[in-house]
Amino acid sequence: MWTLCGNTCLDGVMGWRHGLDFQVAALQATNAPALDGHALHAAFGMTPFARRTENAKKNGAEGSKKVDTAKRIQQWRWLIIDDISMISASFLAELDAHLRSVMSAAHHGKVDAHGVDRPFGGVNVLFCGDFY
Repeated sequence: MWTLCGNTCLDGVMGWRHGLDFQVAALQATNAPALDGHALHAAFGMTPFARRTENAKKNGAEGSKKVDTAKRIQQWRWLIIDDISMISASFLAELDAHLRSVMSAAHHGKVDAHGVDRPFGGVNVLFCGDFY
């Protein structure tokens, strides 16, 4: 249903690019392809179970990947998260903190009129799923 309604509208009508202007994500990598999206960890450039190798530390490959991910995330207008009931409050807080830190101070939605950081760095977030 998402592909028929949402993705087509954002891509076709609005002319936005998936992964740049908006991101569709789910917690589990097995559910993400059905949404034409990514796993949350992959979308955010997080590798929760991977260990840093000595080569990655030496040649800065990890750092350049983080910079590329940050540049892509800074373009997001919408983050659409499916299976919200699968996401813990602590992981949701981690995503919020990550977006707040990644968003540039120049991003139009990062801060409100009083100079206070907006939730999720000013990215519009749509939670889908049930809370049962």
